Amino acid sequence: MDLLQIACAPFLTGALTVAATAGVADLLHDGPLSTEDLASETNLQAQVLQRVLQLLTAVNIFERLDDDQWGNNEASERLRTGHPASVRYFCMLAGHEYARSFTEIMHTARTGESAFRHIYGGSIYSYMDANRAAGDIYDRAMEDLARPVGALLSKQYDFSGVSTLVDVGGGNGTLLKGILRSVPDVQGVCFDRKDVCDRARSRMAEVVESDLAERLSFAEGDFFAGVPAGADVYLLKNVLHNWADDSSVKILSSIRSSMRPESRLLVLEPLMQEGSADVARRIDDLFQMVVCEQGTTARTHQQMETLLKSAGLQSIRALNLPTGHTAMVSCVG
Repeated sequence: MDLLQIACAPFLTGALTVAATAGVADLLHDGPLSTEDLASETNLQAQVLQRVLQLLTAVNIFERLDDDQWGNNEASERLRTGHPASVRYFCMLAGHEYARSFTEIMHTARTGESAFRHIYGGSIYSYMDANRAAGDIYDRAMEDLARPVGALLSKQYDFSGVSTLVDVGGGNGTLLKGILRSVPDVQGVCFDRKDVCDRARSRMAEVVESDLAERLSFAEGDFFAGVPAGADVYLLKNVLHNWADDSSVKILSSIRSSMRPESRLLVLEPLMQEGSADVARRIDDLFQMVVCEQGTTARTHQQMETLLKSAGLQSIRALNLPTGHTAMVSCVG
């Protein structure tokens, strides 16, 4: 991409946000539709929607067929709500609250403070707590990101002999669902804030398997104050990603105080390689400074081990997942 393309990238994000929010890919699931048909179904202006789709097809999202007909392709299929690798809700989140935060990146550059907090008057969690519709989109966006991880983790980590899993900050339980589907006879507890648990419980009807619904429960609380005690395995996925070092040590210490000597903690994070030029990792590193708690940055493997040690935990080994996450397995030190 040249400089002008990079400068205009937010325009492309805006077009993607329109398609994701309006559910265009869902509407095209049963077959092609015209611009007028899509505009009628989505209550959008046909001339604007046509240009949104023309821009997206220029970057190979959606297909334009004969006679002003539009259809899905491999990329746009992932904007469908029911697709197993759907990122629809993450695209909505990225195009709304996250994109707005980056419009105030100069505030972060000048002060070091989170632009999200500057705009919304508090953390992303307090904002979602106060705005139920936005909170629901955030929960579903995190589900998009967690969906592939559970099954992959269950293949790389030996859960035999485990009877209880606690996912700390586990949202609507997507990570646990993926593991429980692969590991029978295990009980999963998803621990998160009250507003998150309330929304998750209301969506449990979407869990088709009755056995899975019986093995998954939700517990509400504050992970700085304490988490459910005595589990065999604790999971912490992409939670420390949103917190600076001091807060991260407090979270880890809270979990440690609830662990038994034989308990294990799996911290799943997208770790940074020293000197990495990976664009996705560099975007994420900057994102953490703009959106998350002040002072939050990407961490290396060594920095994560230092956090664990500071919380009284001992790193045992690390598992690298195809999703780009590293699962650091630790025990009470």
